[in-house]
Amino acid sequence: MKKYLLILCAAFIATGSLQLHSKELKPKQVDFVAFQPAADFQLPSITLQYDPSTKAGANWEDLKNPKWSDTGEAIMLVRATIYLKDGLKRMTGKDFPVVSSNDLSKGIVLTLLKNASEDIRKDPEV
Repeated sequence: MKKYLLILCAAFIATGSLQLHSKELKPKQVDFVAFQPAADFQLPSITLQYDPSTKAGANWEDLKNPKWSDTGEAIMLVRATIYLKDGLKRMTGKDFPVVSSNDLSKGIVLTLLKNASEDIRKDPEV
């Protein structure tokens, strides 16, 4: 029985036939292009979550050059941003801009789960 189940699962995966049929389980897909080699392509920013009123997240301008001994959640976000920025530059040859903002609807967003909006925190896929 296990052998047939394994073969059946492999067949579904190979043919792409395994799909969710419940509408509430399907997330709304939004097209997002991080890079195109066209000269007129506007690079998306790397958005580092920061709320100036509560100081939640990390302010890129204040923390973009951390010392090796710096620690904390904000520094963790900044180091992740530096790593991502470097990787994108190596892959594309382009220097992606970094902004600190509490608007998490644009760009490539980095945030801590506790600072994310409620719909993101409650999303089981996250």
